[in-house]
Amino acid sequence: MRQVIDKYKMFLENKKKKFYRINTGTQFAKELKFNKIPGLLIAMLIFVTLIFCVQYVFFISEFLEWFVHLLEIPKVLKLPFLDNKDFYRFPALAIYAYLSLAVLYDLSNFLQSNLGLKWILTDDSLYIARKQWFHWQIIKLPKSKVTKNWQWNRGFFLDVLSLNRITFSYKEKEYTSGFFSPKKNAEIIKKQFQEK
Repeated sequence: MRQVIDKYKMFLENKKKKFYRINTGTQFAKELKFNKIPGLLIAMLIFVTLIFCVQYVFFISEFLEWFVHLLEIPKVLKLPFLDNKDFYRFPALAIYAYLSLAVLYDLSNFLQSNLGLKWILTDDSLYIARKQWFHWQIIKLPKSKVTKNWQWNRGFFLDVLSLNRITFSYKEKEYTSGFFSPKKNAEIIKKQFQEK
């Protein structure tokens, strides 16, 4: 069993070196190891909240009914079906579905920008690789110009929870790293981020 695990580790290491060699031109690049747990926890929290809120959709239908009767639409337009409480269930479900889809769309963008992100550092460049559906979008930035305006967001609790982030702007565009732990990336941080 140990041999199978070692072979799998070697396979992953060779795959990573091949990715570096193809996209950066060297297999000796260093990758900033990101913490994927906060993004997954946020996704789980959003899913649980959406599932929990399904049982309270009737509040939306009651609000719609109250609002329609407040405006006295059934009396003015003489539409008797607006007095039926069942009529308001379908618009309430449509509103909930619309809001849920909007939240899930924002969540997919958030997960794609946090989980499908790699920062690869070489001696003279920073490569930001972002996973797009079936391919990687790779941006090459000169490290000498980028490191002048790093902002490393850190603190005691951020270090303990592995929620450190690096942000910088280059050519009027803002770049933000994923969450990372300074302990797991100590070698890279000493070499790259403290040599300004």
